[in-house]
Amino acid sequence: MKTDHVDLLQIHYVNYVQEFQQIMSEDGAYRAALEAREQGKVRYIGLTGHRPELLAKWVTKHEFDQVLFHLNLAQPFALDELIPAAAARDMMRVAMKPLSGGFIQPVDKAIRYPYSQDVHTIISGMTSAAEVKENLAAMARDVEEPEKDELERLARELGEHNCRRCNYCSCPLEIPIPDVMISSRIRDSFGLLPKGDGFYQKHKEKIFSCADYEPCRETPLCEQKCPYHLPMSTVIRQATAYFG
Repeated sequence: MKTDHVDLLQIHYVNYVQEFQQIMSEDGAYRAALEAREQGKVRYIGLTGHRPELLAKWVTKHEFDQVLFHLNLAQPFALDELIPAAAARDMMRVAMKPLSGGFIQPVDKAIRYPYSQDVHTIISGMTSAAEVKENLAAMARDVEEPEKDELERLARELGEHNCRRCNYCSCPLEIPIPDVMISSRIRDSFGLLPKGDGFYQKHKEKIFSCADYEPCRETPLCEQKCPYHLPMSTVIRQATAYFG
């Protein structure tokens, strides 16, 4: 890499309490990161994950310099506890997946929502020069209060599915449950970007199979694993309407 240090080392994708306990143990990743910082190999230590309420507790109790989390019109949950907790500790706040993996449109609204919040950086996946220009254009001007109020109203509406993409659930039919959950409100309100439509076409057969899967008829297996007790089976079955 032609450098003698890394500016930011993130301990990535920590979603379970036991995972956090493991990284914070005597021989865990956090200790290794501290040693690397003491040796001048690392300047800052960050934490990332998909459980904003847990991240809020962890960054409050332990020393981290940065936190990475989902923040988009369909996943506004970091605003409740995590962003205030990180801001109170003067931590760098990085929002990822402003388009939720290619589901949210229109793109300018999708980008301007996290841009209007108390974050330092937005990580948006881009695959062409045109997409870079489109993302930059969305941040060419500040978000004034009337627009911010409208974006936050929209986020409350599109976030009613309440899925955090923690991936605690797993489907024996291999349906990507979080993607169906998170896109459900967007799909019905705005339609989908081409990538989102491609996702539904790819998983069409699996989505239709959900209703007939015998082991899940009385108590869906996925719902037993969800820490938020979400009606995932119902939302997946309702998704069949997307195909007409």
